[in-house]
Amino acid sequence: MKCRRSLCANKWRPVTIPCPGLFGDPVMHVGCQETPAPRSRFCNECRNHCAGGGPSEAPNSTRGPLPPLRVTRATSSSLVVEGDADASTEGAESDSEYAPLQKGEFLVNALLDVRVNPELQKREFRIRWGGKWNHSKHDTWEPESNIRPSLVEDFFSERQALHPKKPGVASVNLDDLQAIEGSLAYTDGDKVSRASGSAQSCNTLKDEHQSAPGARERSAGVFAICWTCGIAFGLTELYGSEGNSQVYAFLIIMWSILGNVPSLFGYDDGCHLARYILNKVRFIKEKMTTIQWRFANECRVFVDKFHFPNHVGDWCQDMMDPYKLSALDGVDTQVCEKLFSWMRNYKHVVRNMNKSRFTFFLLRMLQLKNEKREAKLLRKGLLHVKTGGT
Repeated sequence: MKCRRSLCANKWRPVTIPCPGLFGDPVMHVGCQETPAPRSRFCNECRNHCAGGGPSEAPNSTRGPLPPLRVTRATSSSLVVEGDADASTEGAESDSEYAPLQKGEFLVNALLDVRVNPELQKREFRIRWGGKWNHSKHDTWEPESNIRPSLVEDFFSERQALHPKKPGVASVNLDDLQAIEGSLAYTDGDKVSRASGSAQSCNTLKDEHQSAPGARERSAGVFAICWTCGIAFGLTELYGSEGNSQVYAFLIIMWSILGNVPSLFGYDDGCHLARYILNKVRFIKEKMTTIQWRFANECRVFVDKFHFPNHVGDWCQDMMDPYKLSALDGVDTQVCEKLFSWMRNYKHVVRNMNKSRFTFFLLRMLQLKNEKREAKLLRKGLLHVKTGGT
């Protein structure tokens, strides 16, 4: 995820990508994929539609109209509402979800962020005001005591919905399982026992490594797969964080194209990927494709040697150790890290490219790099060319 491109801030636009790891509706909603207009957080289309009524006005938006929120203005020195019928809504009729506005209450659009005042040791909320004050330059921080409790509850409920707790994992009965030794599902007994996520002490979960709350920019990065010889054969975009669901979906798509699964697969966050695949909600034979089932039962996932020292959990040390695999003796397991280091040279070039140019540019550069690598391997006699391929 070294090279990234900026994305339109409208995350409610109904754009989806295939996600085989999700059951029911196997797609992931990623929001608008267009590039922001100059000096704007939104693309031209979303900006034109959102200017009047917010994200709900964007084409086919999945977000409903924002209800009017009320707060008591106390510390907003930048907001002058005296005689302003547009901003002061005293006595106005409200939506049934809220009581009518009382004296001294004013209309706002949303609670944007929360912080703790270091002097008062109390929470404050960043407010986007309504009316003609609906602009970031008029945002102010208000103490929690000035805000109705129901609005604070709604704010934290929405945040919790964006980052739901992941289902736990438990022992799974695999009486009919023919797992290869060392694979994800392999066990000496007739069950696969897995500790819960809370028992794992390594801090490598990439779903949590996202932008700080209130960050103004969305972006998409790239994820690549390489053979140990250094030749890359897969590239895709990942939206937001490098979450397990997007990584797993791409791997299943790649294995389906190849028609086979590898016997060994190294990934810097292999422990969380393995737990994601073996989760009891997901690891059900009747709900898995042949490739998904084979990936779990025929492939050994490990953490590459460069990142393994960061995995200090007992489960990781036992199951993800690359030094326990004799097949990896003398193998460069850091080829992807070297590839991403090379890609980082172009991060400023691709930052503001649109989706098509971003993808084409990286694929073309990757093709040229692969050709150069193949020529080097041929000179050393390490690559044997067959009819119709390598």
